[in-house]
Amino acid sequence: KRPAVVVTPSNAKYNWADQIKEHTYMKCQVLSGRVPYPITESIVIINYDILTFKKKKGEKKKDWLSELIKIKPYVIVPDESHYLKTRTAQRTKACLKLSRKAKCFIPMSGTPIINRPIELFNAIKLINPNLFPNYWEYAKRYCNAIHTGFGWNMKGASHMEELHSILSRSIMIRRKKSEVLKDLPEKVRSFVPMEIINRSEYTAASY
Repeated sequence: KRPAVVVTPSNAKYNWADQIKEHTYMKCQVLSGRVPYPITESIVIINYDILTFKKKKGEKKKDWLSELIKIKPYVIVPDESHYLKTRTAQRTKACLKLSRKAKCFIPMSGTPIINRPIELFNAIKLINPNLFPNYWEYAKRYCNAIHTGFGWNMKGASHMEELHSILSRSIMIRRKKSEVLKDLPEKVRSFVPMEIINRSEYTAASY
């Protein structure tokens, strides 16, 4: 199912590449920098920061979001998908735009809800927009939405067992550590290469 685009925090890009190399026969391409260049592989790994980087108004430069849309991704995999919790955030808007014509959207997170159930709505909407088609109805039912007189407060939680049941029956695959611990390897320590965009400052600080 390709082309596939993995969107991840920058410090996990090369770990994704290593795991793909170790566990599959497929090649992948790690994108870096804000200036796009040719995409040559059918699996692409990009970090949220450069995916959401926007050219200034009037500039004719290309951007990664536009270039990735051109390859017509079949699969979008947002790693640490709780990054998409805010509806108005640029990273959420970018992933929404990128995934509009994708056949598969597979968000992954160890903490899909950091504080409250409203943070899960964007991921649900991207996976299956028909599951909870109305934002306000979801907020009223599962976020204990209350109008304070100044606006809506959606920081609460309500009917959590019902929400969990619906998600488990439909779109969510959850694995607790206790369930998979016997299948996990021993702890592995590895070196993870990272991009340095301020080499001169890094070098000066090392002296």
